[in-house]
Amino acid sequence: MSMTEMTGLALDATLIVLLAAVLYACIRVNSRLQEMRKGQNELAGLVDRLENATTQAKESIANLRKMGGEADENLQSSTRKARAMADELTLITEAGNNLADRLEKKLTAKAARDSAETAATEEKVTPIRSGRPDLLKALKEAR
Repeated sequence: MSMTEMTGLALDATLIVLLAAVLYACIRVNSRLQEMRKGQNELAGLVDRLENATTQAKESIANLRKMGGEADENLQSSTRKARAMADELTLITEAGNNLADRLEKKLTAKAARDSAETAATEEKVTPIRSGRPDLLKALKEAR
């Protein structure tokens, strides 16, 4: 073998080693690119799920606001009705108190008249004499 052949052979061997190194590097880069694509697909799926969750959250918030508004309207309506009923009950209570006061005055006046009439009648009637004073007392209390 001549020197040129050996030099050519050494250059070929060096080129083979370098090509093998490049091939190995390309295989590693390819596998990392595949992992990145897989991660990118997973990230895209995650972004889609996040977008769906965000949309559902917005819809839920809108529904809650609507329900809150309805509940507020119902509460205000109930409050107005309750205030009206409380005012009406106050008026009824005042009227009842006034009526009770008038009845009490009339009954008190009637009791005083009855008491005066009873006293006058007792003075006119002669007491019944009996051997049982407890019976006489019971009759007086029954009036």
